[in-house]
Amino acid sequence: MHRFGTFTVDLDALAGWLWACAITTVGLEATGVYWIPLFEVLEARGFQVLLVYPGQMPRNGLAWDKGAGLLLLALPCWVPTATSSPRSP
Repeated sequence: MHRFGTFTVDLDALAGWLWACAITTVGLEATGVYWIPLFEVLEARGFQVLLVYPGQMPRNGLAWDKGAGLLLLALPCWVPTATSSPRSP
């Protein structure tokens, strides 16, 4: 397990680690405005970033695991554009 902080340097390190793992698409849970800095860093580094609304994720009281990551692949996602907003996908 890898842990990364929330400062820009940490988000850059996360993006570098994902790139080194040959990951090109990332799913983020869109909670409040907390996803925006990570989205911007990942997008600037060339990743495809998909947002999933929290209401679409089943909650079982357990921490996220690989199964939850696979579930993201089956959910409808929203790819932000310069002219769209999180409130109007």
